[in-house]
Amino acid sequence: MDWRTAAVDGLALLESEDFDVVVTDLNLGGMSGLELCERVVTNRADIPVVVITAFGSLETAVAAIRAGAYDFITKPFAVEMLALTLGRAVRHRALREEVKRLRRVVAHSRTFGDLLGTSPAMRAVTQLLERVARRTRPCSSPARPEPARSWPHARSTSAVDGRTARSWR
Repeated sequence: MDWRTAAVDGLALLESEDFDVVVTDLNLGGMSGLELCERVVTNRADIPVVVITAFGSLETAVAAIRAGAYDFITKPFAVEMLALTLGRAVRHRALREEVKRLRRVVAHSRTFGDLLGTSPAMRAVTQLLERVARRTRPCSSPARPEPARSWPHARSTSAVDGRTARSWR
């Protein structure tokens, strides 16, 4: 946990360090909490911002949410309420990071993992296999040679279009 009393100092700290959540008051010296919220959301969209104020109104709460705030808390508040809000914000950030990670895993798993190389020739082979994977269907013909299931391109195209080794039989 770290704190700054000026919004500009807080923004500078966000450039060099990582935080799970930003908590800001609505009324700050130099810039408003809403402007700070907008800047954090613009530069570090992965960090939720909780805005706190003693001057809460429906219009102010709506403005904070429109500025990108994760939540809006009015003073005076119970410490338990703040703890609950911060816990939810941290879990929300963790879930978003997990979604990003899983999307990367899925994107990687849909590539031709058995093939190595990034030369222009290998990229051409990969592109050709992607086109084949999208266009071809499994063949159940007995005329198909049995060893085809073990061909590397058969395993690779299966990974791209979702077919299992059994669908090649």
